[in-house]
Amino acid sequence: MTVRTISDVPKGIFYLLGIGILILATSIGIRVGGSGNMTPDGSSSSAGVAIEGDPANAATPNLAAIAVIAEEPVRRKMVETINVTGTLEAVQEGAAYSKEAGMVDSILVEEGQVVEKDQLLAQLDDEEIRLSLKQADAGFEQAKISLENAKSTYNRNKSLYKQDLISEQQWGDAKVGYQSALSAKNEAEAALDMAALRLKNTRIVAPVSGTVIERSCEVTQRVGVMERLFRVADLNKLRVKVFLPE
Repeated sequence: MTVRTISDVPKGIFYLLGIGILILATSIGIRVGGSGNMTPDGSSSSAGVAIEGDPANAATPNLAAIAVIAEEPVRRKMVETINVTGTLEAVQEGAAYSKEAGMVDSILVEEGQVVEKDQLLAQLDDEEIRLSLKQADAGFEQAKISLENAKSTYNRNKSLYKQDLISEQQWGDAKVGYQSALSAKNEAEAALDMAALRLKNTRIVAPVSGTVIERSCEVTQRVGVMERLFRVADLNKLRVKVFLPE
């Protein structure tokens, strides 16, 4: 028995076989594409079977026209904005406090009034303090006289002691008397300074130049030490204080 390989088959047979397959495939495609439903008038309507790869049979969606503007790309700085709330306040602001307890005797300014630094805003009752100042001044003058007398005694006894004309006890008493008079004079001077300072503290003055934005006292009102009576602010220089979210 003779066995034949594919190489022994004539090449023409392959050509004929390929042509036949191509014709068969074409016939089947035409039937599928041309088959459809019959309309009532006897005509044939296509079933809408599209052959893959045919752009003419592809479904076209009904899209509205969209205007497009093309621009050249430009490098720009991105700016991010946020909305915040803040408090408007003066750059320079000060409060006037009562440094002495007492009764408000008079008020010389009102809210909204422009004042200068150290201008008198209010006056506390100072009658009692003035009396204390007068007594302190009298005591200081008396202490100065006593010191002068003690000093004279000291210098005289010092000379006598060098000449051995007085005893050791007398010389010691002269020195003690002078030191006591000197201490008394210093204490009287301190009391005088304190009374003068208390009198000065009855004057409520403006801490800065600006506008009186708050007044929290009335005439005849009794106030305590370090009680705020006025607020003064320079409204020509303002700033906003805000709190930014993290």
